[in-house]
Amino acid sequence: MLMPRADKSGNYHHGDLRQAVIDSALELIAERDIQSLTLREIAKRVGVSQMAPYRHFKNKAVLLAVLAQEGFQALYDHLQEASTKPSLAPIERVRVLGVAYVLFAIENPVHYRVMFDASLSNRTTYPPLYQTAVKVLELCMQLIVECQQAGLIDERDPKELAQVKWSTCHGLSMLLIDHQFSTMGHAPVEELATSTMQTLIEGLQKR
Repeated sequence: MLMPRADKSGNYHHGDLRQAVIDSALELIAERDIQSLTLREIAKRVGVSQMAPYRHFKNKAVLLAVLAQEGFQALYDHLQEASTKPSLAPIERVRVLGVAYVLFAIENPVHYRVMFDASLSNRTTYPPLYQTAVKVLELCMQLIVECQQAGLIDERDPKELAQVKWSTCHGLSMLLIDHQFSTMGHAPVEELATSTMQTLIEGLQKR
């Protein structure tokens, strides 16, 4: 880990301040919540001046947008890897993608909460974040289209169907992150996610 160092004036500098701020922000959110996060508190934890974090992040909202973008990129990479195995049929890839989504969310709860924080609901304000989030939806849409072309699911608007799938994955993810199922005797997470995706797919399939 890179440690802060003092110059002759007694001010502290950091070898990789930007990454240190990001890491500290994630730690603070995990310990408390997004609302209580401040750049001042981050600077104190990192060991730099109060103004130092502003060299990389204009304000808290910009920092959160960067964290969210990181989360969406990691989610996209995770889903891309899980859903592009050549041996999988299109409908099976839809199921696998959904399960992978839920597992990513519960394994990365801090990033996931930031990705969907209300303060970032208008992602177009932050183009890099918006473009990265859209890639996740487009990946889901691509699989929906492949299933439609194979005659496996309804031929409704693929964006609409992708949003239905995303809503299902997100809802289950948040229930699990918030431990809403912890005392309800449910099956292990992967089994629960697989069952949920199977039910969703059956609803999308052509009659």
